[in-house]
Formats: sequence, C-alpha cells, structure tokens
Amino acid sequence: MLDFARTDPRLLDDVADVVDALVSHTDVNPGSVMLVGARCRDAIHSALGASEPTRTTNDLDIGLALDDWGAFDRIDRRFVHIGSNGIRYRIADMPVDVMPFGAAIESPDGIATPATRGESLVVFGFEDVFARAMRIRLPNHGHEIRIPSPPGYGVLKAQAWVDRSIDHEYKDAGDLAVVLGWYENSRVTADRLYDDSLDMDLTERYDFDQRLSTAHLLGRDIRQQLSSGRDDELATAFAASDLSMFARQLGDRLGELTVRLELTRAFAAGLTDDSRADVGA
Repeated sequence: MLDFARTDPRLLDDVADVVDALVSHTDVNPGSVMLVGARCRDAIHSALGASEPTRTTNDLDIGLALDDWGAFDRIDRRFVHIGSNGIRYRIADMPVDVMPFGAAIESPDGIATPATRGESLVVFGFEDVFARAMRIRLPNHGHEIRIPSPPGYGVLKAQAWVDRSIDHEYKDAGDLAVVLGWYENSRVTADRLYDDSLDMDLTERYDFDQRLSTAHLLGRDIRQQLSSGRDDELATAFAASDLSMFARQLGDRLGELTVRLELTRAFAAGLTDDSRADVGA
C-alpha cells in the first residue's frame, strides 16, 4: 500500500531545500510544484515499501504548473544556469531541471517553449497527471507539493519512451519495468484482478496469467490518467514505437525475451482500453 509516511526522508531532504529556495527567492507557490523524474520514482518506490534498488541517479527534476511565464522568468533571473538544456539551474546547491507546463503556456498542447531553451520541451500529460497527483508534505520547511500516482508516473515515462527511443535513448523502458514491478507486488492489484466488480475481466482475458493481466491493467490505468484525446494520442504513439526494443530494454528481471514481448503487447493493449476507471497500485 502506498504510504508516503514511510518514504526514506533522505530522498526528500534536498527536494525540500530546493522548494524552499524557490518559495523564498522567487515566490513560487509550492502547490504548483510536482516532483517528477528519478527522485519521484524513488520516493514512490520507498512509499510502497520496496527495498530493492532502482537505477542509480543524482538527477532532480520538478514540474512547475504555470498560468503565465512570470514564475519561470523569476527563477531564470535568480538562479544560475548550468548545463545546456536551457531549463537546468543550480538551486540550493543542487542541479535542478525545471519543466514548465500548463494550458496557458503550452502551444500546441503538450509543448512548452521556454525562452531560455530556444526549442520546444515536451510536457505531454503533465497537466493531467498534476490534476490527479497526490499531495506530500516535505520535511524541514513543511511545504506541500504534488507527486504523481504510480500510473501518473507511468504516463510520463511512457511518453518519454515515445520521445526518446527515437534517438536511441532507452532508459525509460527500465523505469516502466519498475512501475510494472510495483503493480505485480501490490495487494491492491491482486484484489482488483480477482474481483468481478473491478478488473477480473482481464484475469479471464489472459487465461489467469496474472503477469499479463497486470501489464494490461497498468496500461489501462495509465490511459485513465489522461483526458480525452490525449489517451488515444499516447496509445497510438506508443504502439508506433519500437516495441521489440522496448521489450529488450525491460530487463532480464521480467524474464526471457519471449515473456517480455508478451508483457509489452499486454501493456500496449491496456493503453488502448478505456473500459474501466483506474484505482492505482
């Protein structure tokens, strides 16, 4: 069961310092901040009680919900740029990618173009995930920010796979393998798959193969995070990506390649399935 009270506080201490610096120096509303990226993954992982390690990284990424560019401009004036992607700053002695999103600044939908970057930034699904995100109170300064649910995190990683696998960047498949692991080890998932009023249709569809049912259920829940139109857009884009490569990049933990190919097909089928509302891991 997801419980952020048991999240390892070491995963959130520097997040708290970064958010406090944004609040103190640029008047950012902490409620507009959403933790994304690897630290989001690790915080969810810990909140689910998982002990096995995930892929090691020192990245810190936050999404920032905006009604206009004012808050982002204040960040740009106050903090030092580092790196070359146009959205990375040194904040509270941490390298932080600040990803702006929101209907008012996206044009077209799912694309933000910060002046500092000089090119478009894909933020597809951020607004939907933010709307469904959970609230978490950070240590030390007590600021409350948002963090995606497990399927919300899955939305961001599925879209990242679509965007980055074209350029032969495949790490997002490994992150989705972690999400699938969350679902496979979840008592909530098991209860859903054996309850006639919930998702037992999937158990029967896959001849009681719980791993395939779970992969489909994850895809279905990810779809339910998205508003109408965006759900089909993600499903179509994922299906058009290199699914054989996706299966290879899921990692040996999920079994031999033939098994991973079956899991990939079940997951892709779930992304097209809008027959149930999500419950989450």
